Amino acid sequence: MDGTFATPLRFTGLLDLSGPHALAHLDFPVWAVVEIDAEDPCEPTVGMDGVAIPGLLSFASGFVLFCGARMAALSVFAAGGNDASLKTPLSAIQDRSGVALAGDFGTATAGHGGLARAGFCGLAEVGMTDLATDQVIPRYLVNYAGLAIAGVAIAGVRGTALSGEGGMSVVEGGGTARAGNYGVAIATSFSRFSTVDAGYGGAAISCGSGGNVRGGIAVSTRGCCFLEVRRDGIGVAQYAVEDLDIGENAIMIATALGTNADIHLGKQATLIFREDSDEDEFTVFSSLSGGVEPGLYRYANGQFRQIDGMMGPSTIWDGKRLEPRSATSMPRPPTFDVGVEWWDAARSHDPQAEILREPMREDDIVVLCANIPAEELAAGRKDGQWWFGAPWGRGELALTDGALWCLVRVDGEHAPHPGGGEQIGFRNGTALYRGTLRGAVAALRAVGAESVLDGHVAVAGHGGVARVSSRRGPVPPMGTWGERWVVLSGSEEEIPLQIPVPVAPQAVLRGDPNRGCSPSLAVVGNDGVAICDGEAHAGERGVAWVAGRGVARAGSRGLAICEHGLALAGDQGIALNLQAGDGSEPQGGQAVAGLGGIAIAQGASAITSRRGVAIAMYDGRARTGYRGVAISSERGDAHGGSYAVVVARDGRVSGGDRALLVAWDEPENRWVHAVVGQDGIEPDVPYAARNGRLEPAPSPVMTEAAASADEGCTECRHPSASRSNTVAADARLRLIGSPETDGE
Repeated sequence: MDGTFATPLRFTGLLDLSGPHALAHLDFPVWAVVEIDAEDPCEPTVGMDGVAIPGLLSFASGFVLFCGARMAALSVFAAGGNDASLKTPLSAIQDRSGVALAGDFGTATAGHGGLARAGFCGLAEVGMTDLATDQVIPRYLVNYAGLAIAGVAIAGVRGTALSGEGGMSVVEGGGTARAGNYGVAIATSFSRFSTVDAGYGGAAISCGSGGNVRGGIAVSTRGCCFLEVRRDGIGVAQYAVEDLDIGENAIMIATALGTNADIHLGKQATLIFREDSDEDEFTVFSSLSGGVEPGLYRYANGQFRQIDGMMGPSTIWDGKRLEPRSATSMPRPPTFDVGVEWWDAARSHDPQAEILREPMREDDIVVLCANIPAEELAAGRKDGQWWFGAPWGRGELALTDGALWCLVRVDGEHAPHPGGGEQIGFRNGTALYRGTLRGAVAALRAVGAESVLDGHVAVAGHGGVARVSSRRGPVPPMGTWGERWVVLSGSEEEIPLQIPVPVAPQAVLRGDPNRGCSPSLAVVGNDGVAICDGEAHAGERGVAWVAGRGVARAGSRGLAICEHGLALAGDQGIALNLQAGDGSEPQGGQAVAGLGGIAIAQGASAITSRRGVAIAMYDGRARTGYRGVAISSERGDAHGGSYAVVVARDGRVSGGDRALLVAWDEPENRWVHAVVGQDGIEPDVPYAARNGRLEPAPSPVMTEAAASADEGCTECRHPSASRSNTVAADARLRLIGSPETDGE
């Protein structure tokens, strides 16, 4: 556009592909397919001569069906005009839900803010994956389009996962995961000989052995062939590593440097290493002081020798490829099937639940309610008051995350809620189920409940997508374009260089209307996807996604993503917590991962269990357990358990016995390190880098966090007679104290 904007601002697009392409601004590499709002006063675009231009339309608001690469946009546009399917046996392009799911050997493609998943030897692409990852781009110029969730690509064993700027790529094993600038690329703990690559400011993590890793934050937890940390980055190599490439102003920590290792040392770069993990002493090799020249070195027999040659990753394919896991070795997945015994369905989601194996008959009144202690329910209510519940799960109920829930068969007297709605009151009953909400939903689903809490709980079975639709608000009034001035960092001028950055009117084009602000709960089974606002659950190998609010949880080998609030992942899972807005103001709660998991928080704390990786990307605290890795890449504290590696660029460090603590000393212009238990460094005491060494520093409580998803969001009949209602549900969560991370 020419820089002058009308009010209200109008967008221009093609109604068909025969229109004037140049006038639709198709010179931009990212194309969008938009479904114009019915209430939008769109009109034909008028040329300079006052005549309407055929095929060209001006509009103000709409629902973005797709935003991404050109070829995929053309496919979505063509399919929308012909009502054609975007899925074939070997390919899938995102649907209206923003999700593309492909099987083994297939290709899944999703746009910005979407999710693409492919199976064994598959290809998953999301966003603009062809953008260069070596270019240094200031973070404030990265387009978040309102949400920091720029897209997620997941590929199976020997697959390829690709995402663009701010995206997330995950490969299960023996494949490639590549993300753009400020993105995250991960090879899971099942991986061997994978390639993991993230652009400038991004994080690349390999939890398998062998392979190649490169990123702004680069971590290898089980050894690798080649590890590169980009400019201004932080790298950690646990176990043996063969070759290292340390960029300008970067630091690399190697706990077991391989024999005859080649190291490329950039300008103002630092290597802190030891030859094997049994040694106590670490050695510093750095070009910061000027005594060591940048260049290529070979380390052998305790000496560095400068050599000629080029540094680059060697091939990871040496015949030792990871075979896919046998289906017979997989645990039985949770089920949401209709027609199975309800207690089997509930038990598959909550093995610890208290269950009375009695059938739920059509003439029974079964209510979903908050936990009632067994002794109180057995005695009945004698004070003249009522317990209240939602019959067959339909009605208005406050959702409290982490609390116990009951399915109670009502006995005797019952009455409608005095405040109206569909809840009923009762004084006597029999508890058929007492456990998690997830198990209760599965039980209700098994007896035929298609909708729990009137659509604010959605369920899906194997391979399905569970979505919770939220109310679609009116089109907000259009604002005008403005600008804000940003100071360029790293400028050598006496007067800092400032540039104007355009600021767009808010909510001109909405994304998925199903991701609104109405709190909700989505539950999904094996291989499914749950995307909603209040809370999202995912089963074995599932995906949970919450944008803007609430809690996301994923089971073993799952993936939990949250805009802000809290993201939880089970054993060997991945949790990514993102801050809301454009990245200028940190918001949100914690990301928490289980055993062997990965927790990454952009604007808050990150906590993971032992042997896990916790990264606070920008602000906040990072906490890990035994033999884990904790990195605070910009501002914030970091803590680790025994034998952990703890790094903070601008904050305090602490750890358990034998943990390596590393912090940046700005006045001394160098990295300072120490091992807990040596030279007076005490366990669990926070230290800051001062005067060229680590000195004790006062510390606030690091273990309290709270995340809530507030506001927003009942017939005594069997679920077969369900009906739709408007619901307001309240989803809350409070986590007091960090999970126990050491020892065990």
